[in-house]
Amino acid sequence: MARTLASIRPYQIAAVTGLSAVVLLASSYAALSGATSYNLFYSDPFRFPDAVTASRPATVFANRKNLLNALFVKKVWLWTTLAFASQAYLLRRPWSKLLMRVNGSKEPGPYDPLVRSILRYFVATTAWVFFTSWFLGPSLTDRTFLLTGGQCRLEIGDHNIPVPSELCRSRTKVSYESHPHLFHTSGFDLYGKDTKSLTDLAPRFRGGLDMSGHTFLLILSILFLLEEIAPFLPYLLLRLPAPIRPTKALIEGIIPRSQWASLDPFSRPGSSPTQSSNANNAPSTPPASQTLAQQLSNPHIQAQIAAGAIFAHIGLSFWMLLMTQLYFHTLSEKVAGLVIGILSWLALPKDLPASRGAPAKSQ
Repeated sequence: MARTLASIRPYQIAAVTGLSAVVLLASSYAALSGATSYNLFYSDPFRFPDAVTASRPATVFANRKNLLNALFVKKVWLWTTLAFASQAYLLRRPWSKLLMRVNGSKEPGPYDPLVRSILRYFVATTAWVFFTSWFLGPSLTDRTFLLTGGQCRLEIGDHNIPVPSELCRSRTKVSYESHPHLFHTSGFDLYGKDTKSLTDLAPRFRGGLDMSGHTFLLILSILFLLEEIAPFLPYLLLRLPAPIRPTKALIEGIIPRSQWASLDPFSRPGSSPTQSSNANNAPSTPPASQTLAQQLSNPHIQAQIAAGAIFAHIGLSFWMLLMTQLYFHTLSEKVAGLVIGILSWLALPKDLPASRGAPAKSQ
């Protein structure tokens, strides 16, 4: 861990600091303003009874069923995998081939950028599985929830019946016919009740520290994809229009030159290495005579699309991270998600300067 911390780069510090500030500031504002009260009562009315009078904030993002939450956040690792695959094939693979050619090797070494990228993906996916789905049984999130006093409960009117946690994890519907023993418990009187009405009941996890899984996943996804695009980011920044283009010295101060990719994948074939990295080089434009299909078949255009997909993913993840802080979970639950997300990112293998191998070239 000490070695990992010592190798942290300025752009990584900036990213972690920025994400931490968003979580802490937005979550604190939400707690003070009561923006999360409605959803806290909805998620656990017994734990937050004072929020019974809270009204839903007048924004679609406060509704957990909103389209972006349903299609993007709840499937964020699928989208992360697609973004990873596109950059691995269109950005990292050409870089890996160049290094093998320069080094006269037929097989990639342990410092190969594509090998590091694939290994990083598997470590990140393992963290995702362990914290959200399975860890020798219940996930680490579920285990933490139960260790901090959480229970699986069946709520019937004003009654709150503890039931086995497996029913919550498996999302098993409960009825009097299927689980009669659950209803014969102290504090719940069956007398005068129609047992046929006790059907299709859904147990819920209540109490305990319910770590914000969305905060964890969005933090991990953003930092993971930043690792993938960082070696190529300087070449994109140097292609910006002059009025907004940062100086090369500034870029090198944020992303050290030793971390840059050995080739500029965004340059049109035939441009010289000097042109590819020259700050005065304007963005390449495909010949007007090419059809759209021909333009899309160009490697440098495909590389630009892959980079654009990663930036779109990071931007959307950042927005939904902000919405999560403003409208869902308690401050402690979101801070827990932030901490676990950062620790998971720290465990990821990082690109090493030794993986550069050659001066920058165009594809």
